[in-house]
Amino acid sequence: MDELFELLVEIGENERVDSMILEEKEYQELCALRDKEIEKFAALDLGHDINLAADRMVCCYLDCSSYYGTFSYRQGLLDCARLLKDLGVIKL
Repeated sequence: MDELFELLVEIGENERVDSMILEEKEYQELCALRDKEIEKFAALDLGHDINLAADRMVCCYLDCSSYYGTFSYRQGLLDCARLLKDLGVIKL
């Protein structure tokens, strides 16, 4: 059952959500803002070591955010399954 649940999370998160979020105007605006900030940072020409340190810091932040999103998606799916079970709609 756990393997099926993880497969549902992976499909929902990596395929369905990805295709849906790309159509969201707010997401597109955030990506455009991100791209502008990347250009500004690159224009500072701070050197390899500082760029590498900044890249590592941003990657760690993104890893944390990604984990949070995956955890939230999984928890929401679990909550939904429990609610459907409690309502007698499904049996687990």
